[in-house]
Amino acid sequence: MIPPAQNERFLITVNNWKSKLLDLSKRNRALNFKVNKVSTVTIIDEQPSEVFKLLCLQGKSLKFLPKEVEETADETAPVDEESENDLQPAPDFAPYEAANLANHHTDEFLQTSHAPEHLDKSLRRLEEQAHLVIEEQGVNALFLSLGSLHYNESRDSKEFYKAPLILVPVELSRKSARGGFTIEATEDEIIINPSLIEFLRRNFSITLPDIPDSSQLTEDYDIQQFFAAVSDAVSNQTEWKVKNEIYLALFSFQKLVMYKDLERNAENLAAHK
Repeated sequence: MIPPAQNERFLITVNNWKSKLLDLSKRNRALNFKVNKVSTVTIIDEQPSEVFKLLCLQGKSLKFLPKEVEETADETAPVDEESENDLQPAPDFAPYEAANLANHHTDEFLQTSHAPEHLDKSLRRLEEQAHLVIEEQGVNALFLSLGSLHYNESRDSKEFYKAPLILVPVELSRKSARGGFTIEATEDEIIINPSLIEFLRRNFSITLPDIPDSSQLTEDYDIQQFFAAVSDAVSNQTEWKVKNEIYLALFSFQKLVMYKDLERNAENLAAHK
């Protein structure tokens, strides 16, 4: 049996290994997320908690709704895609009663900010890139991010960044070339942004809450508990905000597999002579 002191030292070493596997620079999209017009789909006017319930707890497939485009005299004219700055700012997270939600927050459609042609192009691009990453690296890189933290690095800084909070591994599919894409959660583990966890711990001594393991999630679990706990954890940072932002995008977590292996097996490693 390993003495407690030795076991504790080993676990500290494992945590150091884990931190070295994460990129904590602003080059990391998980800490400085920016929308790429072609390979990001922005979901608008939805509640992250309800999307989580449909995808992760009820195992449903969701479809995408393009934005309505006004008819013009020249129907062949290209539609200019709005930039992220043209969109209405996402609302701050605020607790709510599910019974009071509008129907479009609980149906099986995700509203997007994209015109039909652009939406189809972006989804095809994401599907192709996600398959390529799986073929080359053997890991899924396509995630639906639910909720985000808007933060700055000091009280004097006016430059704000945003980092996804929950990353749900997903896959896109469609039955035919003309059919619309659907999205569903894969069997991979739902992730609380590991880069953000380490960044906040190291730079602000802030500990993010966790969510139950996928195997322990029940249909009555409400992810609002997580967002409320995040809001409370960062409450001393006066200008930080938890936002109801949702994006479908690729995230580069090449070393995440090693990170998660260390996380799952730390105690077993410590117990080995």
